[in-house]
Amino acid sequence: MPGLKDRPLPVTGAGVRSLRDLVAGLPRTFWFLWVGLLVNRMGGFVFPFLMLYLTAGRGLPVSQAGRIVALYGAGSFAAAMVGGRLADLIGRRRTMLFALFGGGTAMLALGLSQRPAAIAFWTFMVSLISDQYRPAVNATVADLVPPADRPRAFNLYYWAVNLGFSIASVLAGVMADVSYFWLFAGDAATTFACGLLMWRKVPETQPHRASGSGERAPPAQPGDLLAPFRDGVYAAFVLTSFVTYLLFFQSNLGMPVDMQAHGLSAKTFGAVIAVNGVMIVLLQPFASRITGGRPRSLVMAVAAVLIGAGFGVFGVLHSLWGYVAGVVIFTVGEILQAGLAHTIVSDLAPARLRGTYQGVFHMAWGLASLVGPGGAGQILDAWGANTLWALCFLVGLCSAGGHLLIAGSRRRRLVELRAAALPVSALED
Repeated sequence: MPGLKDRPLPVTGAGVRSLRDLVAGLPRTFWFLWVGLLVNRMGGFVFPFLMLYLTAGRGLPVSQAGRIVALYGAGSFAAAMVGGRLADLIGRRRTMLFALFGGGTAMLALGLSQRPAAIAFWTFMVSLISDQYRPAVNATVADLVPPADRPRAFNLYYWAVNLGFSIASVLAGVMADVSYFWLFAGDAATTFACGLLMWRKVPETQPHRASGSGERAPPAQPGDLLAPFRDGVYAAFVLTSFVTYLLFFQSNLGMPVDMQAHGLSAKTFGAVIAVNGVMIVLLQPFASRITGGRPRSLVMAVAAVLIGAGFGVFGVLHSLWGYVAGVVIFTVGEILQAGLAHTIVSDLAPARLRGTYQGVFHMAWGLASLVGPGGAGQILDAWGANTLWALCFLVGLCSAGGHLLIAGSRRRRLVELRAAALPVSALED
């Protein structure tokens, strides 16, 4: 909880009401986190161009380059749990600083690597170190922001991620034309800049460490590692979310392959998928206005249906505008669920284990990034694109049913937490 030195930013004057409602009441430290995240993501040059760098820049075979890119996903998967545990055991701030300064250093080492073995090693290390930042920053937001404001805060967080990535994608193309090394140097520079901002402006927020914290919680213990997996209510939510996240990665493999099969170019795919980023940048900050006051389980279920239906459209409409329509539909679902998911995790996580719970939740995303594209490739080879899109729609329906099925147990958990006077959201599940 924010102390006296972390009062909310004042909002005065005759500003636009929508903007005032959007930013009012969030603590100063949150905005330093937000700016740091934006700067960091604005420099996310390497990952979008990693496959191109390995094949065109280093001359590696496509199969070998694909295995190296998979190592990036494996490192990210492992980083989720490591970063979450470190955030609880040594503190959010130390974990973020290690991830940012260590990740920037690893990025430079990757850019300077020549031999394939070294490139593979540093690709894994970059994601293993730098992605430890994610659960730590999510736990920090949960520490800082009162439960009533968390949906808005996490929506703004997701907005910063996508806004920064959109800018990075444009800048990376320009830098790659000059030299691939500048991608790595620029990525490292913005990572270091984010680290400096965290070091100067973001104090430790962990409840038992933070000065002025209104929460009382014992420190985490090494034996708490399996606590999220033993928490049936939480584990059910993570599993249901994982099913939804499998769908997102079909835009990386199934969608471009299917568009090419119907005579649409890679350039057209780039323009169509850009609709996703534009919509998120324009609409994500205002998502909490739509979801506020509605049962979260219902919103998550509707989002899952929309995501599945968006990909399902590709099996029916094969024109340019059909693909645009599908992207619009699944992006609306993505926007609806993005902020709410982390608020649910924040409510279910004990204060002393916020990092661990956020880390396990990020593991679900990392696992989906490994399983989703590979599974799609198998389905495309065996049964074709129409089968893939039909399965996507069915998976969306199953995930929606799962969210509705587990809602009752989560409601009972929230009643228990409120009865114990613990800080949880006033929203219903």
